Parts: sequence; structure tokens; C-alpha cells
Amino acid sequence: MTRVAPTVEVSEQREPLPRLLGLGLVRTAWRLLLAHWWQLIAIAACAYVAHHYVMAAAVWMGRHGAVPGLLVFSLVPMVPLLATVLMLLILRRHSRRGGAAAFLTAIGSVIVPFLVVYESQGDLRSDIGDYFNAGFWDDANSPQGVWGTGEISTLDRIPEATSPIVLTVVVAAFLLRAIGSRAVGRDRLWESGRAPWLRPTLRFAIGYAEVVWIVLGAVVIKAALSTLNAWWLGSRLGDALLGWWDSVRVSLPSVGALGDWLSAAVGTVLDGVVTGLVTPLAWLAIGVVIYGLSAAEGISEESVVESMQRRQRLSGLTRRVDPAVVTLAWSKIADTDGRFGALLGGAAMILRSRFVPLLTFCAVYTIVATGVPYAVWDLVRALGSRLDYLDWVAIYTPVSAIASIVGLCLTAPLLAAFADALLMRFGAASQLRLDQPISSSR
Repeated sequence: MTRVAPTVEVSEQREPLPRLLGLGLVRTAWRLLLAHWWQLIAIAACAYVAHHYVMAAAVWMGRHGAVPGLLVFSLVPMVPLLATVLMLLILRRHSRRGGAAAFLTAIGSVIVPFLVVYESQGDLRSDIGDYFNAGFWDDANSPQGVWGTGEISTLDRIPEATSPIVLTVVVAAFLLRAIGSRAVGRDRLWESGRAPWLRPTLRFAIGYAEVVWIVLGAVVIKAALSTLNAWWLGSRLGDALLGWWDSVRVSLPSVGALGDWLSAAVGTVLDGVVTGLVTPLAWLAIGVVIYGLSAAEGISEESVVESMQRRQRLSGLTRRVDPAVVTLAWSKIADTDGRFGALLGGAAMILRSRFVPLLTFCAVYTIVATGVPYAVWDLVRALGSRLDYLDWVAIYTPVSAIASIVGLCLTAPLLAAFADALLMRFGAASQLRLDQPISSSR
């Protein structure tokens, strides 16, 4: 018995390098793209247009007050999230588990990792800036009310992110989500059968409240951190530390240069970790949750533990970890009624996955997501070398749309392939819509 483990270990060491790295999943993503490219392009194009019109609706609602504008603005970041989820469903075989309601509920579980991605890419910051700018020009040019006089009322329609009105909206949405979910979950309240439309309507309101408090809460946290940083720099202690460091730069230039280099290096490393590791893994968590809803139906929790124990490299881990923890993580993937149960289960599955394929996914995803916009603009620049300034202004929006659509169409199949393979590693069958069955590079 003592000689079995080394034998298995040698066989794993001889595993082909492409399979070890998970490069076969990149080929799978390419096959998905070739099979469903027109559907992906249609969804991405509709999402780009919808994002524009939802922003315009938020600006228009802002004319009637800060609260209506903020409530509609909360939906702006949801457009690309819904587009990504819809793409994942297009690339997956049809499943009847839970229906549309289960997937709409699951979206609430992936809002948090999506906002991590959205903020790290600068998209949330861009949306806030576009909303502010559009509101300013709408106030200046509107012929109605005070706008006709040329007076700017932007502060009335767009309050500070940490103002009482924004905090009130966040708290009210959170309470509606918390209280409403308890009411919907109590069947005895709905046994009479009166007003059958009320329960689905309340579910919709709860989902909307979930979006509002998380999105606006993220905006509040971002603004609070910026305010805290400004307060620290303006405080007496912060000013004294800055003055002391300036004196160090003057008296000991080499030490000052070293400190500045270390500060820049730490910032660069943190940005690299967020861009190359946190962002791709957040996307992978989204894919695991969406695909895990149907995968959990076809495999028992006990089979998940057995699948992990059969893998020699994880046998030591599974012996040290209570099997109940593993089965709980798997069951949480399909937990659409809990607040963040599905997200926690998906994150646990990622932590139990193999290290090398995850790094491959992070590397490939980062290259595609960051390189596609530059590639599109470089191609346009090469083809339009004789364009003047006005021409570039005219084509800026169409080229930006093309870059966004192409990037989304390339990253969605990549996400689907790796998320599906991660679930296959725990015994689930492949869910990808391909003509030929695939074997996971696990």
C-alpha cells in the first residue's frame, strides 16, 4: 500500500504539458466561438446599445430628482453582467433546473465579483463620470424649469456619494431586500391564494433592491475611501509625515529615491495582482455559479468528495478537511435562495481546483481582455493613417463599440470553457454546446 502513491505521482508528472497547463481548454473556447459567434456578436451589440439607453434613461429620470436618477443608474452596470450571463447560457446546453427565476436570483449572488471586475477595469468609474457629465449638460441645455434660465442644478440631481440621501437609498434598499426575502420565503403568508401576482412582484422588487443596494453601496464605499484618503493627507499627522519624508529626500537622496521606488513597485504589483489574478478569478467565480446551478443537479455531494479523494494531489487535503465542508461548498453552488451562498460555493470550488490551469486562465484572460482594445485601435490606426482629427472624432464611438463587442465575444467562450472544466473535475458532465463531446483538461 505504501508504494501506490509514488506510482500515481510519477504518472501525474508524466502528464502531457498542454493537458497539465489546460491549453486544451483554449482550443475548446475557440471551438465555442466558431460555433456560436453570430449569437455572441448579437448579444454583445445589444448590450452596448442597451448600456447607452439605460444611461440616457438615468439622466432623464435625474430631472425629476436625485433618487429617481440614482435608482435607474443602478441598472447601468447590470447591462454587461446580464450580457455575460446570457452568453454563458447560450454556450451551455439547455437546462430546465430552476427556470429563469433561479438564474435571475443567481445573478444577485454574482453582483459582488462582477463589481470587482467592473471597478478594476475602470468601467464603474467611467459610468459614474458619464452620468455626472451627462447630467451637467442636460441641466445646462434643458428648456424646462430652472434649466431654461441657464442655471445649473447638478448638485440637486447628482448628490455626493456619501450624502444622506444616497445613504438613505442604500439602507432602504437593503432593508427591503432583507425583509422582503423573509416574507417571500414564508409559504403560510400566501396560502390564501389572493392576489397571486403579488408574490412574483415582490420577488422582482427584492431582486431590484439587491441591485440597488450593492451597486450604490459600492459607489458609496469608493467615495468614502477617496474622502478618507483626502482627509488623511490634509490632517496634521499626515501633513507632518509628508513633510518628514520631504526632508528625508533632501538630506538623504538615495534613501528617498529607494522609498519612492518601493512605493511605485508596490503599487505596480498590486495593480498587476488585481488585473492579472483577482479580476480573472472573479469572472471564473461568475461562470462557476451560473454553470453550477445545473451541474449540481447531476452529481451528488458524496460523489464530489470521492472525486477529490481519487486525485492523489488532493488526497492529503481531503483527509485534513472535513468532507462536510466540501459537500457544503458544492450544495451552496445551487443555493439561489441564500444571499451569497452560490458565490461562496463557487469560490470554494475554485480554491479546490488545480493551481496551474487557473494561472493559465488568468494569463490568457488578461491578455485577451487587455490586448483586444489595443489591437482594434492599432488596426484602425494602420488602416486610417491619413485620417485627420475630425475623422478620428467621428469614428471614435464606432471603434470603441467594436472593441467592446469583440472583447466580450472572445472572453465569454474562454470563461465558459474553464468554468465547465472546473465543474467536470468534480464529476459533473460537460455542459458546453459542442457537436463532439470534450474531455476536460483537469
